[in-house]
Amino acid sequence: MSNQYPLTAFLFDVDGVLTPIGKQPKVQNPYLFREITKRLRMGMPIGFNTGRSSIFLKEKVLDPLESGLENKDLLDIVFASGEKGAVVMQYDDTQSLKQHVLYELSVPEIIKKEIQKLVEVEFALTMFWDATKIAMASVEYKPGTPLDVFQTQRGALVEKLERIVHRHKLETLFRVDPTPIATDVESVETGKDLGANAFVDFLEEKDIFPEYYITFGDAGSDYAMHQALLERNLCSTLIFVGDPNELAGKDLEHVLFPDSRNDLGTLEFLKSQY
Repeated sequence: MSNQYPLTAFLFDVDGVLTPIGKQPKVQNPYLFREITKRLRMGMPIGFNTGRSSIFLKEKVLDPLESGLENKDLLDIVFASGEKGAVVMQYDDTQSLKQHVLYELSVPEIIKKEIQKLVEVEFALTMFWDATKIAMASVEYKPGTPLDVFQTQRGALVEKLERIVHRHKLETLFRVDPTPIATDVESVETGKDLGANAFVDFLEEKDIFPEYYITFGDAGSDYAMHQALLERNLCSTLIFVGDPNELAGKDLEHVLFPDSRNDLGTLEFLKSQY
């Protein structure tokens, strides 16, 4: 797996970075997997860092990636973080996928049930309750819904979710986080920084110390993984394929904005390298 390039690790958000917003949530462009597998063959670690569930990650990202690899040993440098760091996944020595859940960060079941009922009664036309989540409580965008309609409804949902958390006197432990395709109730200890730090720890346990990290995001919350790497004195560049206004007020010294947005912007950057 030796190569002539500096060892670089790649850390991807998923929705809006590998999958297009507004369509069925899966990687639509096969060239993205080709670019990722090319880097694996060069010995470059790959990580995925998303709010999505481990089931989604396995079915929509990891399984297709694995099927395109002739050398399954390369899975040793593949890492995935779901539910914003509350669930981590990696392959063992037999190339079997294992997951670890931080149950201590889980939203109480009483709140999950209340949110599920709220969504099914008031927001079922534009959103759905994500039953695959373990730690978080997530309300997802219903594919095919006009984005402007979803965004309007999301604002109303956020207000109601904040009232639920406040009524249970848990606002110091859990927050409501709206993203481009979902609204999450999550532990204040979770976030894209938690997943990014877990990725670094995963590599260091394998005695892998990349010279550079390249992260990909499309939402303001994705900046946290880039910031977490910088705080560890690591060289990080954020490739941002969302609306630049999402990063208003952030330090953009190590942020790049491809000409294209979403998954096309990700592919545009990857194809410009190596």
